[in-house]
Amino acid sequence: MHCYVCEDDGTSLETVSPTKHRCPSCDRVYTGEPYDSVVIRYQHMENIDNAVDLGLAWQLSGETRYLELSRQIVLGYADRYLSYEWIDHQGKKEAGGRVFCTHLNEANWLISMAWAYDLIASEITSARIVCCLQQGLSSRRSDGSITSRAGETAQSDWPPYAEETRHSTTRQ
Repeated sequence: MHCYVCEDDGTSLETVSPTKHRCPSCDRVYTGEPYDSVVIRYQHMENIDNAVDLGLAWQLSGETRYLELSRQIVLGYADRYLSYEWIDHQGKKEAGGRVFCTHLNEANWLISMAWAYDLIASEITSARIVCCLQQGLSSRRSDGSITSRAGETAQSDWPPYAEETRHSTTRQ
């Protein structure tokens, strides 16, 4: 991330611990925000990338240990996602995202989450992940309309074609 550099010489910081960040050039140590959030961001991205890799490994090998690990990550986020507070790097309320402080990072993460889900969807009976993805990509206004994170308003029955496009995924 662009903020994970030494303020004195611009050198990329090294992570000593999740709350301690050191410049390898001048040994200056940084703590707190925004540096701690960089470590958290990398962990969230690594988690969801692992879920995708494990889903692919299951699809290719059929080994259930990969499925179980991917499912654990995907459903773990589905259980927690809507409870995460909105965060924003500029301090704006209900801006940014729930996992990341910018719309772009949140959208990239949600794309990977959707991919991980798609790879194992045939083995998940819960609708909570779909709710997580829908809520992550949009927010409902008090008038019932849905606003995408980009600010466009959609019909309150969004997505309008959901029933028509539902299908069961079977492994072949």
